[in-house]
Amino acid sequence: MGKSLIKIILLISISLNIALAVNFFTSPGDARVTLPVLNLNQTQKKQFSQIQEKQHQANQTLKREISTCQQQMIKLLKADSINKSEVNTCIEKISTLQKQLQQNTIDEIIRLKQVLDPNQCSCLLDSLNSGMQRGNTTCTKSCCSPQN
Repeated sequence: MGKSLIKIILLISISLNIALAVNFFTSPGDARVTLPVLNLNQTQKKQFSQIQEKQHQANQTLKREISTCQQQMIKLLKADSINKSEVNTCIEKISTLQKQLQQNTIDEIIRLKQVLDPNQCSCLLDSLNSGMQRGNTTCTKSCCSPQN
């Protein structure tokens, strides 16, 4: 009974962890989703593209590592005898990798802000906040009109 309960709790935890990670990277709060409304000039567009490409490559590596750890953890949980220490090691590694992904996102936002004027910065942050709040609030600043 105890081992089955631990397996169920760990599987639920893993499922929630995966769902949160997927939601975080595909949500409207992601900077890539909000960028088209900032009315960037050509120089800014080029700088944004370079920043995002560099960050995307780093994040893809981390996401692959997370996936590998998750697969390892599932393999451990399928075993007849669960080595809780190894499972916990996987959980800790996944947590560390997800923390790095979040830090990367903040670093990307900081770099993106450096190429924006104050009004665009405000627009970006308002848009990110709106996405994180999952509300229907949209940025009403002049820089937030859609680009053609």
